[in-house]
Amino acid sequence: YTIPIGLVYQGVFRGNIDYIMFIHDNDSSDRSTGDSTWSNIAFTQSVRPSFNIMVNGEAQEISSATQATARNDQDSRLHFLDISDANSVTMKGNVHKALTISEPFEINKATELDFDFTLTTMAEHHTICIVTDPTNIASYTWGNRCWTVAWTQNVSWDHNIEPQTAVGETRHYNIPIGLKHPGGQTYYLVFVQDSDADKTLGESTFSNIEFSQRPDLMLNINGVETGVFNHQLSYGSRQDFASNLIEVSDDGKKASMYGNLWKALELPTPVTITDNTVLSFTVDIEELLEFVSICFDEDLSDQKQARCFKLSGTQTTNLGTVIYKGIKQTYEGETKEYMIRLKEFYTGDAFNYIVFQHDNDGAARHDGISHISDISLYEMEPSCLEGATF
Repeated sequence: YTIPIGLVYQGVFRGNIDYIMFIHDNDSSDRSTGDSTWSNIAFTQSVRPSFNIMVNGEAQEISSATQATARNDQDSRLHFLDISDANSVTMKGNVHKALTISEPFEINKATELDFDFTLTTMAEHHTICIVTDPTNIASYTWGNRCWTVAWTQNVSWDHNIEPQTAVGETRHYNIPIGLKHPGGQTYYLVFVQDSDADKTLGESTFSNIEFSQRPDLMLNINGVETGVFNHQLSYGSRQDFASNLIEVSDDGKKASMYGNLWKALELPTPVTITDNTVLSFTVDIEELLEFVSICFDEDLSDQKQARCFKLSGTQTTNLGTVIYKGIKQTYEGETKEYMIRLKEFYTGDAFNYIVFQHDNDGAARHDGISHISDISLYEMEPSCLEGATF
């Protein structure tokens, strides 16, 4: 036997360990029976293996010596996390274990979590959690802190991620955890392989764990490159697929959309649209859908004066307040540049959001691909002929 007793308890015992105790209990029958031998007893110090996670492009080393029971009423204390290589954590049997983050980092609304998950033997549920309370590891069960990728049992405090991994399969996951997680500094990673019925069942591995931030969307506003924080909000009345997100390029200058979504991003400062304000951008339609629109809006409601310009799509009726008359359309396989003088449609101040409508709410909601890039909002110089008579 090799027992990592240092993962069960630590401390100094009267300066040194003064006693070793042997228990050979037989108090329910003939107390004179029983025979056992302990030999070659040795206490040694070992270096616990570490594994790496990636945080915003930088490697962070986490020591397995920091692993601790996350909840006393759920964890099997003698089932330890197995660090088989520098990028993987394996669980065997019933486990609710926490690892301490060596350099705490922030979870915000733009945070994403990527990892690979391998399921060898199914347990009741296989889960990864992020804890931001430095004084309470068990807070992982408070809701919106855990993501489950294989399960036979539902619990109330996690998010089940589809498609779940099947036995014998390895699957990659990209999860926009910031949209659900309450946020804050991350202090612990918790790994859960719950197997209450038979605590020896279950084996799975999380590997290549990476935390990253979705890039800001870059707008050119009056000649200034302006970053818009990539917190994507649902816009309008029940049209959006909440889990379907705009993909922003690394340089922030292109927004790519796939399938049905209605998303708004809050501008860092409200925009005023005057008689001279011009909106310019480039549209590329890769796969035609019902309609594509770009908008500026005061709030997240679409039930008011028209704010959105239809740029492409097969739908021409029942568009509500979407503006499409007089707007040249882009067809599948085409790329067009637009310059829209906004005063012809609306003016005003306190426009707080830029909005993208990528509507395909018929049978094929995952169809449709388009890209909007190089978005600029600027004041056009008045013409020297303005007000002149001939």
